[in-house]
Amino acid sequence: MPALPAYAPLTHGWAGAPHWHVLAVGHATLQAAASADGLARLLALWPLWQQSPATARPARLSLTAVLPAPPALAHVQAALARQGIAMADADWHALTAQWHDLLPGLHAIPLMSGPGCGRGLGPAPVRLLLALGPPPALLPELHGAAHGVALESGPSQPVWDKHTLQALARHCQPGTRLWARPASPALAASLAACGFVPDAAEAAEASPGTTAAPAATATATAAAFTARYAPRWQPRRRPPEVAAVAAPGQCLIVGAGLAAASLAYSLAVRGWQVTVLSQGAAPADGASALPAGVVAPHVSPDDRPLSRLSRAGTRATLARARALLPPGQGQGQYWAATGVLERHAPGERRLPAAWAALADEAARPATRVAAPGDAPARQAALAPSTLDATHPALWHARAGWLRPAALVRAMLAAPGIRWLGRQQVARLATQGARWQALDAAGAVLAEADLAVLAAGFGTQALLRASFGDTASPAAALPLHALRGQVAYGPMPPPGPAAALPPFPVNGHGSLVAHVPTADGGGLWVAGSTFERAQPQPVLRAADHAANQQRLAELLPQAAAALAPQWATWATLAEMTETPPPAPAALPCPPVEPRPGEAARAWAGVRCTVPDRLPLIGPLPGWVAAPSLSDEKMPPRTAPSAQGAMNFDKSSAPLPPWVFTGLGARGLTLAVLCGDIGAAWLHDEPLPVERSLARRLLAARWAAGGPATGHAAASAPPSATPDDTAKVNAQANAAAATSGTARKAAP
Repeated sequence: MPALPAYAPLTHGWAGAPHWHVLAVGHATLQAAASADGLARLLALWPLWQQSPATARPARLSLTAVLPAPPALAHVQAALARQGIAMADADWHALTAQWHDLLPGLHAIPLMSGPGCGRGLGPAPVRLLLALGPPPALLPELHGAAHGVALESGPSQPVWDKHTLQALARHCQPGTRLWARPASPALAASLAACGFVPDAAEAAEASPGTTAAPAATATATAAAFTARYAPRWQPRRRPPEVAAVAAPGQCLIVGAGLAAASLAYSLAVRGWQVTVLSQGAAPADGASALPAGVVAPHVSPDDRPLSRLSRAGTRATLARARALLPPGQGQGQYWAATGVLERHAPGERRLPAAWAALADEAARPATRVAAPGDAPARQAALAPSTLDATHPALWHARAGWLRPAALVRAMLAAPGIRWLGRQQVARLATQGARWQALDAAGAVLAEADLAVLAAGFGTQALLRASFGDTASPAAALPLHALRGQVAYGPMPPPGPAAALPPFPVNGHGSLVAHVPTADGGGLWVAGSTFERAQPQPVLRAADHAANQQRLAELLPQAAAALAPQWATWATLAEMTETPPPAPAALPCPPVEPRPGEAARAWAGVRCTVPDRLPLIGPLPGWVAAPSLSDEKMPPRTAPSAQGAMNFDKSSAPLPPWVFTGLGARGLTLAVLCGDIGAAWLHDEPLPVERSLARRLLAARWAAGGPATGHAAASAPPSATPDDTAKVNAQANAAAATSGTARKAAP
């Protein structure tokens, strides 16, 4: 009979729950062996979830571990064996493949669980959140209530300070179970002062849906202290940044690009019924129609928020592609984790100095200074690009390329999502507690509990039509158009094709080559230009010359190999200075090139924000429709306490949301930000630090701009509690909440 996991008491009550969260915290002094033991105890809930009947387990499971440093997986595997826990080889391989780039901070690692999950048939419903660093700094950076918590002290039995235990209690709700080992009277007293009531009888209680011999249960919980959170006082909770819903409902999303599809997918896996309204005749009808693009992290010496966000986004995007476009169904055809070479001028793109001191292999970032030996099998392809002091580059080993339209289609195919094309949404309006998407004649195109505008730069016109002129905070978000044009064409014959690297190269311009096409051939994509304040996807002859020049500087031999295609490109009739046919806001979908054809041009319009970070979340300063009585209206700038109030679902609609401003990094950030938005909405663990996620809220522009500029970093995981409190105070001041917490209509 399999051994019952030591943390089994923390699963009491999880049967049938939509989501379950177990949080394990290791003491700051925890040594490597004890960290491995603690992580093994947490991971043991993964096979327990797999082996439980669907009716006797939660739909989704989040496992959060706060540890000083990432333990070696070999030690974790040995600890699982000592605990009598068996893990499937495929699951262990999936975890091993993602055990990289574990710098200090929070990392979300999807765990492939169950038949079909992560293999193109559905999402991975089990997720590991690894928070690395001192608990006093990291616990305030976590979000979402825990159903079970554990304290890992190690054999030295260190003293837990009251501030850490109080921070842990803030993640608990009445009835949250606690497990701690080793037990001690001093720890029990400290926990009692934080509201935990010992309940030894519950320590021997098995998880619903499982059975275990009394001896096995006694072994699993020997020398452990168990309790439940039942404070005699009313706990003070920090006000929520985003009003959470009590249950999923119906959502309408205007837009059908990467942003819209990512949020729709993240909501659908949480039980929402989502209607996606597309202006075009097919999904990916805007900038997401790019033939192929680069998925790679941003790098900065101070590891600023954009760098941290893009590092997490690269992991999330490639994991989503791996799950929905697996080998034989898309991997190698629609995406590939080939690595990316980033060229830069001397002195630019410096790596953070702290990275040099990281000795642990798992903690060492996958981005490093490039050298010819980094990719032995590709040295011939690197040879045309000299790598030395005057021609520096970075090698992003965990990066690659993606055909975004393929991922958009795969996400929109998820159960619970309905895509509607050729929908000309003119504005949003409320009808009672529901949102309606209306066309220019006032006809209702869709109706739902929650409305989200995710139409790129087109979001600006929809905001103004729906919520007034630029004097309205909701309509005055600082959205800017950024047009970009690329060149693409068929791969040249085998001889010249050898000059095109088998991985993307970017820097001042970019090249993605050897991208398979449906006819068995391949294509290349080079670009891109950047034209500000141009909301139309026009094709400019001057831009193709600029892209050719960029490629010549980036990869001279590749530019020479493609020169015959480029020479005829400017004469194509499609090269015009006018927008494509109506609807003018949409670029023409790219046409798959055929061998021997000349290069083609394609242009799209991105949406940017001054601080270079995306916008996601409730609109700032939103006021409910005038038909609602004043006492039921959400305030113009809702006080933070408002988010904790409950209204009858017929009184006022949920605040409208916006998801845009991804700029040129949509391929890297859309999937991650969609998951962040869904986590906010359901009060679930965020995939990034809470202070980092707050920087993305649309409400940061409620007072005309964020409290801190994009170059300022949020508190790092090594910060003191005082430092973290300062950052939290700044972000809270900038991100006033909007709306009320309530249950969405089914």
